[in-house]
Amino acid sequence: MLGAAKFFYWIATVESIALVLLSVEVALVYFLPRPIERLRTIQATMAALVVACLLQSAHVLPQVSLGLLSVEESAAADAQVSAATNSSSAPQLASEPTSSRASDATSLAKRPSHAPGQTGPFSMDQSKASSDGAEGSATKEVDVAEVLEAEAPRAKTRSWQSVQTAVVAIFLFGAAWSLAHLLPGVLRLRRIIRRSRPAPAPLAQLLTQIMNGEKRKLTLRISSEIRVPVAIGVRRGVILLPESIRRASNDEALRYCLAHEWSHVRNHDVAQWWAVQLCQSLLWCQPLFWMLRRELRVCQDQIADDFAARQTADPLSYAQLLIELARQARGARLAMALTMTDGQSSLARRIRLLTDGSYRWTSVGRPRVQIAAALVLVAATFGAALVDLSTAHAAKDDKLATITDSNGTGAASTDKSKKDEANKDQPEKNATEKEAAEKEAPPEVPKELNYFGVVIDKTTKEPIEGVRITVRRSVHSDDRILEESKHTTNDRGVFRFVIPPEQVAEPMLYIELDVEHSDYAPKKGFGYSLGMIRKNLKNGEPPFFTRTELDPAEPLTGRVVDPAGKPLAGVELLTYSVGAPSSPNLFEYGSFEHGKTAEDGSFRMNLVKGGTSMLWISPEKFALRQLLIGDKKGDLGDVQVAAGVTSEGQVVDAEGKPVAGVWVNLEDIAAHNEIKLPVSGAMYRSAKTDAEGRFQLGPVKPGSEYKLTVESTPSEMRFHHSKKQKVELPAVFMPRTVAIAEPALPLRIQASPHVLFAAQNRDSKGKNCRGHWVLVYGRLDGENFLAQMESDDEGRIQGKLPRGLKQAQIDLTTNEHSSLRYRIGKDKPLMRDTQGPASIGPLDHDLLDFEIIRYVAPIVTLKVVDQDGARVADAKVAGLYTDSDDSSRVSPAGGLRTDVFFKPPLDGLHRSVNLLPDEKIKFIAHADGYADAAEEMTLSEGEIKEVTLVLKRNAKPDDATKPDERSAAAEAKPTN
Repeated sequence: MLGAAKFFYWIATVESIALVLLSVEVALVYFLPRPIERLRTIQATMAALVVACLLQSAHVLPQVSLGLLSVEESAAADAQVSAATNSSSAPQLASEPTSSRASDATSLAKRPSHAPGQTGPFSMDQSKASSDGAEGSATKEVDVAEVLEAEAPRAKTRSWQSVQTAVVAIFLFGAAWSLAHLLPGVLRLRRIIRRSRPAPAPLAQLLTQIMNGEKRKLTLRISSEIRVPVAIGVRRGVILLPESIRRASNDEALRYCLAHEWSHVRNHDVAQWWAVQLCQSLLWCQPLFWMLRRELRVCQDQIADDFAARQTADPLSYAQLLIELARQARGARLAMALTMTDGQSSLARRIRLLTDGSYRWTSVGRPRVQIAAALVLVAATFGAALVDLSTAHAAKDDKLATITDSNGTGAASTDKSKKDEANKDQPEKNATEKEAAEKEAPPEVPKELNYFGVVIDKTTKEPIEGVRITVRRSVHSDDRILEESKHTTNDRGVFRFVIPPEQVAEPMLYIELDVEHSDYAPKKGFGYSLGMIRKNLKNGEPPFFTRTELDPAEPLTGRVVDPAGKPLAGVELLTYSVGAPSSPNLFEYGSFEHGKTAEDGSFRMNLVKGGTSMLWISPEKFALRQLLIGDKKGDLGDVQVAAGVTSEGQVVDAEGKPVAGVWVNLEDIAAHNEIKLPVSGAMYRSAKTDAEGRFQLGPVKPGSEYKLTVESTPSEMRFHHSKKQKVELPAVFMPRTVAIAEPALPLRIQASPHVLFAAQNRDSKGKNCRGHWVLVYGRLDGENFLAQMESDDEGRIQGKLPRGLKQAQIDLTTNEHSSLRYRIGKDKPLMRDTQGPASIGPLDHDLLDFEIIRYVAPIVTLKVVDQDGARVADAKVAGLYTDSDDSSRVSPAGGLRTDVFFKPPLDGLHRSVNLLPDEKIKFIAHADGYADAAEEMTLSEGEIKEVTLVLKRNAKPDDATKPDERSAAAEAKPTN
């Protein structure tokens, strides 16, 4: 239906512009008495029609939207239903805007843990990873609420779609008929010319006299198959005289005939007539077009009559010849040719002009009149080009490219949106190129985006009414929150929100949601960048907020009291609860809920019903406490906290000078080790150093070991509610393991000697471009070290690392639409990012020439079917670079060993992530009971390709394939 809707919109636009210009032309023709003036105006009108259509479609002029039609309307309704039906298998996107190869089990074990609720990857076991190396869900149920919600606009437009389809069909039929009926005429003319013979020399000499020395390729021939003189030919003129006229007519009559037809050839009337005939295929439904078509023909003949009548002093004799020819030529009209007679009504007008004495003004135009008519046409042309029939045609690429930009759901895209997608996938240009581009074309003004989502019960799949949603728009690179809007779901579980143009224009915009309901475990702080959302839509992947599932909750209540049993008000609380995954290979993020105790110390927190839970208590003046609740829910009664021990100390640099304004974090190691869930815990104390580098940490339990770190942000729970002011660390500080006794001894943290690290991001053409952060980790003096270094706007990454860091490795990050290679040192060979972390240790010198090459990743969509074309639901896929070895490959949970990860199947399609260009790669599909299917190819940067792998059933169910006949990827069993 999308094609019909777009074609209908195009037809309506062209016909509306034509109606305006043809109406103006009819009015002008009515007031212009001279044939030459009418002819020139008709010619100008046809040219104006082409110009107006081009200007309107190119949108080079400001558009005045009439709001009568919407090319997106029916497409959006169809797309909304499609996405609602398919969203049950849509992946839940990760909460961070970047992905890394840390899905590898070995790399993952070494990646940092983050406090619950903080943005960033949680440490998890490899068995928790999704089957295709990315977090997501793949349930098969179709959400009835979403379909009903999507069906509403579709039902309203179904009848309109039928009308559109009928109009398009009728229009195409008329256009086909208009073109088809011309073909017999063209074939007949060719046959007549082929059978004709050259004219005798006297006739050729007479024609030469009439031409009066004008140079033009012209052929004069005689035919016995026609009754009247005919002028044909676009590039080379041909005049055909009937055999009967040549024999019966005198020299004067022949002179008239030749002069009339020569006038048609000289004035290029045949080419104009052909052009009008071709326009008829588009304008056949315009009554005014037929009027002007007939008027064009009359004007051409009147001008030719004027030229012929001037061959003698008596125009009446010429008029008599026309009458005689008309009598002979009844029923002998030729399509695509200009005959000397063309209908009784036209002949009457021509005779009248010849006999009333005014014919001598036929070919003489008045400049002022023609200029005035031209100005009227120019005004009408630009006026028609300014008018837009659609509701918001200027935002067409956004609305068709995004899932709900017309309050619908879908992944349809226009040619313009494809072009925009390709432009987004290109790395950023440098400042000089940007300035040049801005001079060539004005920047595109973004339009607001309208989105919607559905919240459902994870267990029943029913919509949830009254869910409170906070939509947070922020600039993720610097933690700027631009806006937080509040929304509530309706009785179908639907909520809607708008992203205004000024936010759409923000290149680093991040969309984050908090979803809460009193009867459900909340889901907070999950999001994705807007740029990635819109890119994924081009591949048919709906936004992460399209479908949100909430776990039914059961409350956890209690009261926090001090060692004396006195209730504590305003104590920071955090719970984490997670239910069983809906599938074995699915990772569940679970639910975090922040809270504070009431005045009487009581609290009530929503936990996932039947799930495993934890509770962290962070009083400001008492020790932290962690409770492993398990599946226990209900009332905990009084939860007592201990007094704890405070500690203080000083941070100094390598030379012993105080370091002011940095954060000191203290983490309870024992509490962290007790956690068996994929979270890092919340047993932190944080403090910022003063001007003398001194700090004081809140109370903790004495007698335990703690990890002491100096970092750019705080980790303690009470700082989660305020904006974190990230600071730059002036030195490198190794983590330390310290024992907190009672009384606590002063803590002294001194910076370590360091080396400098510098990296540069470049695109595939060698130009500097933006990049993502990198992780550097290793060990020194028995302690693990990890540093996260950000890229600036020019792609530079700079930082300090501990001198002597052993087993040092760099883990690169990028988004899912990019891929990376890197080199350590100038002129060194490029390495694949997929080959594992880059080893750079031990670090005993500055590393200043690390180069990261970023590519627009090719995208391969694998469709796995059986011999009958049916989708194989349980198929597993892998991508293997042909020159890689098995040691560099990873085994996603439930998947094949692979070099390339794939997004969880959406509509049965596996979409590649971070694929490298210009590498020979082999794609493999495997399913139990089938022989493996494979295909090799090489893809260029940014190329998008869909590949169908056909699995053939084994001859016998128990006929196991020999291991040595299997590919390396399919041979290895999944790692659980």
